Amino acid sequence: MAKILFLIFFMLLTACDTRLHLGDYYYIYSEGSFGYGYHLICKLGCEGDVHIDYVKRVRWNDKYILVNKTNKECYVIKARGEELACCNRDSIIGPMNNNQLDEYIKTMGIENLNEENFKYNWKEKKLDYIDTLVAEK
Repeated sequence: MAKILFLIFFMLLTACDTRLHLGDYYYIYSEGSFGYGYHLICKLGCEGDVHIDYVKRVRWNDKYILVNKTNKECYVIKARGEELACCNRDSIIGPMNNNQLDEYIKTMGIENLNEENFKYNWKEKKLDYIDTLVAEK
C-alpha cells in the first residue's frame, strides 16, 4: 500500500512541473510562477543574470537562447564560454526587433535550435483586470 501511495504522489509531483529547462539553470517558468506570462529566469538568481518576462517564443541550443516577447522585443543570451551557464556573466543582447534578431542569427551562423512557443489568453486576462478594477471601486 505504501508503494502505491508513493507512486501516486510521485506522479502528481512530476505532472505539476511548470518549467521548461533550456540548459544549465536557465528555465522558462509558466504562468502563475512569477505572475502573469511566461518568464525566462536563471534559477540561481545571481546578480546580472537574465529575467525576461512575457516570453512568446524561445529557441535555444548549448550556446544561445533567442527570445521573442509578446511586445515584439527580442533578446539573445549568448554563452560567455562554450556553453550557457548561470552566474557566469553570459551576454544579454537586446532589446532588438525581429529583423535584427534574424540578421544576428544569420551573421553568427546559429543553427540546430530547439524551439517552444507560448500562447496567451489576453481576452481572459483583460476581463480579470476589469473585474479587479470594478471590485476596487
